[in-house]
Amino acid sequence: MGQIMEYSRKSIETPTQASRAWDGPQQAATWNDAASNVLNVRAVDFIARPGKAAELHACLNGRVLDSLKKRRGFSGAVILSSHKEARLLTVLSFWSTAGEAVENKWEEWQVVQQALVHLIDVCSRVHTYEAVIPANPGSVGSGTNALAC
Repeated sequence: MGQIMEYSRKSIETPTQASRAWDGPQQAATWNDAASNVLNVRAVDFIARPGKAAELHACLNGRVLDSLKKRRGFSGAVILSSHKEARLLTVLSFWSTAGEAVENKWEEWQVVQQALVHLIDVCSRVHTYEAVIPANPGSVGSGTNALAC
């Protein structure tokens, strides 16, 4: 099985620090209200072998997620398939704590490696994140202080 080429931990600023970047009281209130909506995420990128992307997706969605569900702190997962590069799949696994997201190196578990060895060229990148979800997603970007993009 391929080896991990890169590993890093990234997290966003605290909700109060992030609100300063928006420079507006409405956004500050929105982000401060979101402090309780924090997800701890482990993002793992896989590059499938040629012609194996669909099979890799099925394996990740079945056997691998079944293994993750047995771990303490696991809260769910999302599997992303790239529109631009069909062989690139990213698994976002959600964990109860930051420590669980960092320490549960599930992509290195023997059962996962055995399941994926014939399906991937490489596990190219692993990151962990703290994601803040706005308490009222509809209010972000609305109001007079919204940024125009």
